[in-house]
Amino acid sequence: MKKLLGAGENSLSKQLASKQARWIAWALLLLAFAMRVYALGRHELAFDEVASFFIADRGPIRLLTYIRGAIREHPPLYYLFLSLWMPLAGESEFAIRFLSVIIGTVTVAATYRLMRQATHQWLALLGTLLLVVSPFHIRISRDARMYGLLALWTLVSISAFVALLKQEDDRSPSSPSRFLGRLLSGRGQSSTIQRGVAATWGLFWLATGLGVFTHYFMAFILLAEDLYLLLKWRRYRSLLLPWLAVHAVLVGLVVPWALLSPGLSETLVALWDRGIAGSIRWEALARALNGLYLGATLDPNWYHLGLCLLVTALGLLPFGRERLSVPFRPGQGSLLHILLLSMPTAAVVALPERLNGRYLTPAFPASIVAMAVGLAWLSILLRDRLLVRMRGRLRLLGASLLPLALLCGVLLVDVQAYARVYSSSEESFREKAAYLDTHARPNDGLLLHGPWQLLLLSYYDVESLDRYSVPLHGLRVNAEQVDATLKELFEIHERVWVSYDSVEPVDPNWLVSQWLHRNAHQIGTRQGLTLYYRSPALNLPTKLQTQPTESAASAVRGDHHLFMPAVLKGKNGYGHVTRADTVFGERLQLRGLALSNTALTSEEAVLVLSQWHALQHIPSGLSLRLELVGPDKRVWESNHFDTGPAHVAPPARGRGETFIERRGLLVPIGMPPGEYQLRLRVFSPEGREWLPESGDPFDVGVVRVKHHTPRDKEIRALPGHELQADFGGDISLIGYAPWGHDFTQGNPILFDIYWQALNAPDKAYELKIEVELQGGSVLTEKRVPLIAKWCPTSSWKAKDVLKGHYVVPLPADAPPGPYRTRLSLVTPDGSALMVEGTRKERVLDWWEREQTISGKDLVLFDGKIEPRSRQYAPPAMDYEMDVVLSTNEGERKARLLGYDLSSNSVEPGRALNLTLYWKTLNRMERIYAVFNHLVAPDGTMEAQQDGWPRQGTHHTSQWLPGEVVKDQYTIQVPADALAGTYTLRVGMYDAGTGDRLLTTVDGKTIPERYVELTRITITR
Repeated sequence: MKKLLGAGENSLSKQLASKQARWIAWALLLLAFAMRVYALGRHELAFDEVASFFIADRGPIRLLTYIRGAIREHPPLYYLFLSLWMPLAGESEFAIRFLSVIIGTVTVAATYRLMRQATHQWLALLGTLLLVVSPFHIRISRDARMYGLLALWTLVSISAFVALLKQEDDRSPSSPSRFLGRLLSGRGQSSTIQRGVAATWGLFWLATGLGVFTHYFMAFILLAEDLYLLLKWRRYRSLLLPWLAVHAVLVGLVVPWALLSPGLSETLVALWDRGIAGSIRWEALARALNGLYLGATLDPNWYHLGLCLLVTALGLLPFGRERLSVPFRPGQGSLLHILLLSMPTAAVVALPERLNGRYLTPAFPASIVAMAVGLAWLSILLRDRLLVRMRGRLRLLGASLLPLALLCGVLLVDVQAYARVYSSSEESFREKAAYLDTHARPNDGLLLHGPWQLLLLSYYDVESLDRYSVPLHGLRVNAEQVDATLKELFEIHERVWVSYDSVEPVDPNWLVSQWLHRNAHQIGTRQGLTLYYRSPALNLPTKLQTQPTESAASAVRGDHHLFMPAVLKGKNGYGHVTRADTVFGERLQLRGLALSNTALTSEEAVLVLSQWHALQHIPSGLSLRLELVGPDKRVWESNHFDTGPAHVAPPARGRGETFIERRGLLVPIGMPPGEYQLRLRVFSPEGREWLPESGDPFDVGVVRVKHHTPRDKEIRALPGHELQADFGGDISLIGYAPWGHDFTQGNPILFDIYWQALNAPDKAYELKIEVELQGGSVLTEKRVPLIAKWCPTSSWKAKDVLKGHYVVPLPADAPPGPYRTRLSLVTPDGSALMVEGTRKERVLDWWEREQTISGKDLVLFDGKIEPRSRQYAPPAMDYEMDVVLSTNEGERKARLLGYDLSSNSVEPGRALNLTLYWKTLNRMERIYAVFNHLVAPDGTMEAQQDGWPRQGTHHTSQWLPGEVVKDQYTIQVPADALAGTYTLRVGMYDAGTGDRLLTTVDGKTIPERYVELTRITITR
């Protein structure tokens, strides 16, 4: 081995000047710091990080008391450090995490120093590079948790342990641990060795003890070292006595801590009672290894993980390989290294706990060293054994290619690993808190019935709201207390916000959600928060009444699945009730409706109570939708929801079952004042709409939205609020929200704008929108009302805030490339108003610059026009045809070239897969739909599938002349279809008017305006 490493030193390491190596080391250290500090405060604290703050914020004395009594809690050392750190650095997300950044950067520096003392510059730099770019180490160096500190103590403890072995090796050079000692603790030049044996034992005891009081899994490293000494006791018997003394001191510290910590004692007893895992959990182990190497515990990327494991295995192969001239017996030199890797892994797998990559932190330093040695060994092996016939630089280059390829693979194969390190979790309690701070009213209530949510409030507090929780019985919601607790809550508050995140462990039967569904109106969910309104009337009679009775207010509440409330006039009842008796889809009957709060402003909700009766069995998945439809027939706001309690699978409805839905629809900020129709729609479990018997939409009643000025903090929270622009001193643009920046040819550019009236405008202004291409040419131009024709600016009141939605179609042949959207406000005579304002732009996380806007227009946002994938050559098809579709004026629009069909026979309940091939003859300005009808011999329609070409992704208005469009449909045959021969008919119709296109087959016009493709046989 000495010969092997010596050759490496002569050929590679000595080529690096000492000064250059130091500069590279400093560059790696700066890179490590940058990768760990980048966007450190951008994302909110995770739950575990909030737990760190929750404990550390108590102060050193109180946190020790808390940890001693807490079950399943970690040792106190990291929390003590954080408790002393926060008064100096602050309590922001950045400041709390920065302590871990410092620890992680120190670990990088220590790794280089230890490896440089042990081996050669190039190998030390390689190992340091692997640590610097390790997604796992980046993650633990950015989290406000103890794992980065655990990695540091592990590194120092192992180094001190091997230094002790090295001191023993100096007495007997044939020791099998010489190579590992040189690698991890130095070539006899270590400062710890120079200070003598006592200093080395002291360093080992200190690092190991601090590690145990950082995380109890540090004991697994000590166990690996114990096992090594036990196996090599003859060689290291002189170390056994001081080794036992160190253990005695550590036990003397840990045992009193355990005896004084009832929480730790209960945790150990619980683990003892559960025993070790009954079998090897291979999938969980794979996820944990994925976390160790890739910094994530998601489904493993086997390509990248396998590559990392391969390089790690190569790092173990040189130890004890006789054919590589290693001067010790095979297998002995790698024993300690293998134990340091396998013992923590095996112990974690054996514990009856959920596996996580962070739990393998004690094995992490050994894995980094193994990967560095594996890459170095491979390079030297190639050079000295396999490429001996090459000369000079060519030999060196050949020996470097494969290790370099492996190194690039380790670093770059799975770049998504780094994206996961810097990304935030899907659940955002910080955003919840910010949303509540903006949109909740001062007298709203907040229900958090999971203890974990209450912990998060220790950092992300919502001071303006009263907080409540449901009492627990052990670790479960106390079912006997749910009714009384929630009744009292709604007696105090009209509106209550509920967070259901992480509550299933304490409320597995969703008792709170079911109570709220029976007794309150569920409005909707925003940012993971569900808003409920107090029911306008409680203790309702069980039968529908059209007039209030004296007993109505005091009647005993009956079965909630069997009643329709009476009208209780005034502030204690619904303001409107209707017996509907309307059937939807021949399967569901609406028996009655009750409305409340039908005259309201933005951020208020109209309440709807509906009673339903199932005429037939309805599978799980029934859903409803409430819509506010304006005078222009446009849907301005909607709420689509599954029936049943929140977070509970929509129940199946048995025939004859009656059920109640208490829902509501929140009016958003910017809703134009005026009268709207409240519309109710029903959707089957398959997602198809069930229409009333009349075929017309079912309108519940009229809702009147009043003028309203939002609060300042609501305005500041609007999207795009960084842009502020005043037009002519009358109207201000206070926010905007593009629906994207890149749009495909033929698709519309979509965006919203929030406007505020500075005064009461006396003119009906219009918005001029221009889509400008690179170079300044205008692709398309459009003039529209700011909001709608029925809501002109002349009807606005001062301080009104209104939201406009804008659709700017792109031509189907629009040139691909950059574009920008330019706006101006024009008067009825066409003159543009002067615009003045500012736009704030965040350049970095910590730097924001302000741009001044002045002129007659402004650029709202930039984007890119993407080319649409098109095909012009007809592909091969099963059946060819010549069918031409034309308008009533005789203009030929499209030709049906042919089709593919999955089968000419089908069983009831099965589906036919049909592919149509269209060719565009002339541009189509209108949008046409395709119909596919399976018709019985008597002319009745047995099955149909109408739809837009390519499932709505490629409308006919986006087709270009000569283009061939492949259009696929699935025609579901009903399960009760009768056996027989059916005809498959296809055609096109105008989606706006319903008029079919003229159809010509082989030059012959078909009066019915369809083409019969083929006969279909339904067999039983």
